[in-house]
Amino acid sequence: MARTDTPEYDVLAHAADEPIVLVGPPHALQGELRLHNPGAQKLVLRDARLRGEATEAVQARLPSVPEYVLRRIVLRPGELRQIPLRVPLSPHIPPGEYRGLLEVAGRTRQVVMYITEVVQLDISPVPIVVENHPGATVVKRAVFTNSGNVPLTIGDIGPVVLDDTLLECRTGRAAIAAVGDSIESLDDYFAEVVRQTKATLEQTGLLRVHLMADPLTLAPGEVHPVDIEVRVPDNLDRRARYLGVAALYTGNLEILLVPTNTARPKRGKRAS
Repeated sequence: MARTDTPEYDVLAHAADEPIVLVGPPHALQGELRLHNPGAQKLVLRDARLRGEATEAVQARLPSVPEYVLRRIVLRPGELRQIPLRVPLSPHIPPGEYRGLLEVAGRTRQVVMYITEVVQLDISPVPIVVENHPGATVVKRAVFTNSGNVPLTIGDIGPVVLDDTLLECRTGRAAIAAVGDSIESLDDYFAEVVRQTKATLEQTGLLRVHLMADPLTLAPGEVHPVDIEVRVPDNLDRRARYLGVAALYTGNLEILLVPTNTARPKRGKRAS
């Protein structure tokens, strides 16, 4: 017969002065719970409750610690069990050290939660699509989301290197056309590929990208739209497709220039 009521003995195999430690990002704190059944009957444990200490400072920074529910655990008489703990809190709780209490079967232990830093910037859309009109300037909108738990500051972007998405194909064909039937060795062909690649890269130039706003700081969980001015280089091949990537924290601001037969937009007009 198994007991499901609160036993008279302590099932927590942690010393009274030994806190249970949880470490990790706020959405996935991890630790270990040790349980022991010193009784003569099987013991059924159904839940554990974790709560923050009732102090003003903790409540201000950690307003709600959800109840942590264990799966149904059956301890045989004399059994010692190590249970992995994974506690999800709000993903935007600042990094730091927090205190709490864990209650299991009527007994409590101190809990120390070491919440680690999470730097995560999400950018949408991916990619930002701009029509390839050499020399044109257009305005696009991007949305920045701080999905981590520390503030992030976004400043101006500036020049961005462009890559021809079909560079290998284009330079390979150009090299074959250049050497023709006069090729004497593969070395001649590879040398021509290098020359064609260098010429293409020199022609490409840099994409000029600027935020149409002052530098902004995103608080954890904040979402902010920003208009971005994109200046297309003058000497691009309007029939080609190019990709520029600006690295911002953990996110990438990707700008894809695509060929089109539409008319060149006026300067400063936001492209749809």
